[in-house]
Amino acid sequence: MNKLNDEYLFSVAHEIRTPMSSWVAIVEVMTDNLGHMPEGEERENVGRIARAVVRLNTLVENVLDAGSLRAGRFSVRMGKVNLDEVIDQALATVAPLFEEKGQVSQVVFVETPGGMLRNTTAEPGRVPLVWGDERRLGQVFANLLSNASKYGPAGDTVTIRVAREYAENAGRSSTVRVSVSDNGPGIPLPEQADVFERHFRASSAVLAAPGTGLGLAITRAIIEAHGGQVGIESEHGRGTTVWVTLGEA
Repeated sequence: MNKLNDEYLFSVAHEIRTPMSSWVAIVEVMTDNLGHMPEGEERENVGRIARAVVRLNTLVENVLDAGSLRAGRFSVRMGKVNLDEVIDQALATVAPLFEEKGQVSQVVFVETPGGMLRNTTAEPGRVPLVWGDERRLGQVFANLLSNASKYGPAGDTVTIRVAREYAENAGRSSTVRVSVSDNGPGIPLPEQADVFERHFRASSAVLAAPGTGLGLAITRAIIEAHGGQVGIESEHGRGTTVWVTLGEA
């Protein structure tokens, strides 16, 4: 029965994907002009439409990827990726969700030259290039940011931290670690080992907001296909950080 349900959802999501692409393009234009619209019912309605499209598009992409994983058709196309641009695009994608809850984001670049830790606001050109699939990595960060918004409180500051971790062996490339942190309800320790399993939802997440339990499973699949790692750091009642690692280009 579960297999039939998955196949049905995959079929429906596939049919929705094409018209969904048009809606996403329209919403991007609408949200670009949102700041110039006067306060009032029209602006609120545009915001509602934008948020609904973002959520539906994320759901469609996750269902399609879950079907591809199950069928063994999941793949990535590797190349040099400007991580700065990918993160900016992901932030633009989830902007309607952040606006709804009055949330803001900050991007921090962390480097450890000579063992000295330095935290600075990320600037264009400072974030290193990575090896990856640009579209898939955009999907990863949109998923993580969407979760951070969903489970973070109103007015929360979501932090995206980009860290270059130098290889101990001079002949090896450095690793880039990207983490997304919120100040939401956190995840109980006994449940953290299961958060990347398909359809699993932590008890605190079930209480906080509806969801499918696919986002983190898809995130893990994408990152592992890049040869990277994914992990979580959380304390119940004190927020969650999800991190991924990628190879520097």
